[in-house]
Amino acid sequence: MSRLLVGVGVLLVLAAAGGAAAGERAPTGTWVGRYTLGGTGELALTVSGNRAFVALGVGHAGLQPVRLVTSGARLRFQVPGRPSALVFDGAVSGVRLAGTVRQGSLRGTFTARPGTAPGLVARGLYRAGGGLDAVVDDPYGPARLGDLDTGKVRAL
Repeated sequence: MSRLLVGVGVLLVLAAAGGAAAGERAPTGTWVGRYTLGGTGELALTVSGNRAFVALGVGHAGLQPVRLVTSGARLRFQVPGRPSALVFDGAVSGVRLAGTVRQGSLRGTFTARPGTAPGLVARGLYRAGGGLDAVVDDPYGPARLGDLDTGKVRAL
């Protein structure tokens, strides 16, 4: 149940957060966008102080906290990955966050705008009090809740 409550709490925080203002202020708030790195992926990012909560979508770990470095309107963070971490380096320009992403020798770009992606940040494994385990995932379409005890799948 604790993972479920944490997931719901994060969704509420994400829904309440706003985007960063233009100028030299450090990026803050919640952003949603896409990145390219040998293909296209989704990105959800919540910036708060020296931490960011990042979700990259299918094929990646669920929402995870990472260390954030900011300087003026610039930000940089790394998401663990194989064979090496994904490194995002960008800046706020107007109402858009944009920059580069790299993983080893691969190079790409990312863009994001203020907003939320509840389906993206909800992915993961949850446990409820009586031992109920469930998976929220969307490998083939809209996010679904799969009950590991019964095998039932429900739409979210």
